[in-house]
Amino acid sequence: MDVLEVYSKAKIAVDAARSGNGPTLLELKTFRFCGHSRRDPANYIPREEKDYWKAKDPILNFEKILLKENILNNNKIEEIKNKLENLIDEAADYGQNSPDPGPEDIFTGLYTNMEVPD
Repeated sequence: MDVLEVYSKAKIAVDAARSGNGPTLLELKTFRFCGHSRRDPANYIPREEKDYWKAKDPILNFEKILLKENILNNNKIEEIKNKLENLIDEAADYGQNSPDPGPEDIFTGLYTNMEVPD
């Protein structure tokens, strides 16, 4: 759960695919910190296991790297977090306020005619 390692491995995979060497399978091990739903407090996960994975949290660890290397300061990190929270809130509002799709929309967005860049 290392942001920089994931970026590095993903870049290698993308470069290989773009060079015509086919796909690459990346196995990314993660941990779900919450239950399967909002009603599931995940009490069945031992505290020790949660603590173990929390110490490996890629977002918190990358934040520490950015601070240590003086790439960002605490104010900039908070600004980024606030922007992201606003973006998430806007997306949630959009979804909540959008009309439900009808049966005619069942295949909308399922397939694409998007052109693949060179």
